[in-house]
Amino acid sequence: MSLSQNFHRLTRHAALAMAAALCAPALHAEAVRWVSEPYPPFSYLSPEGPRGLAIDLVRAAHREAGYAEPEFIFMPWARVLAELATKRPVCVTAMARTPAREDAYRWIGPFVASLMGVATRRDTELGNNAATALAGRNVVAIRGDVAAEAATRYGAEPSRLSLADGPESALRMLTAGRVDAWVHGQAVIRWTIASMKLRQDDYSVQFPLRMGDSYFACSKAVPDAYLAAIQRGLTALRRGKPSTPSRYESIVNPYLDGSIGP
Repeated sequence: MSLSQNFHRLTRHAALAMAAALCAPALHAEAVRWVSEPYPPFSYLSPEGPRGLAIDLVRAAHREAGYAEPEFIFMPWARVLAELATKRPVCVTAMARTPAREDAYRWIGPFVASLMGVATRRDTELGNNAATALAGRNVVAIRGDVAAEAATRYGAEPSRLSLADGPESALRMLTAGRVDAWVHGQAVIRWTIASMKLRQDDYSVQFPLRMGDSYFACSKAVPDAYLAAIQRGLTALRRGKPSTPSRYESIVNPYLDGSIGP
């Protein structure tokens, strides 16, 4: 091959590489904003910064996809929903994917089952029928959360359903006797009781109910290429040998089995 032919060959390869780089999705160019409510053990602010099984999975999926880890902005759930409704590229660290939400967002996941439960003070009797457990009871759920929908499946009446801004305020209402029950994610209920230095034995969490699976939910403005890359990263984390925990399991299990706690 002549020197001229070799030069043209190298130039062509360089041009193709540049074109591929320009077409590749770039996280910094997309400027996707990641938001979260305080929702431990899925997402919370520790002295070391944002932590939680969902946040750790988001970070790991970004690394797997070749992207820089995103920053996380914490805000109340009502503001999270308002952010997702804008025309900006926004994702949230955890949301139960339900039929009512299906067309409102774009989805990455799933990463864990969304398991609701009914928390009561230990001296409160609800009977054995989950479908009527909350009939005639004063109940609290988080504003805008899927738990409000779950409460109706437990027999809660809309006129007796209060909405709190976060788990700690809901638990304070329950502890003070202002409500008879709190409907929320089971893992979050137990974490909140521990984080507020209350005794787990003083409360009961009953009637597990699966409300879909937890996903990372994104606004319609988030690009296809970015969604696909993070989905591939999340899928790659689940790969492992039969006798060895996958990276996904190494991240998630310590939060769910109580090894990591408040």
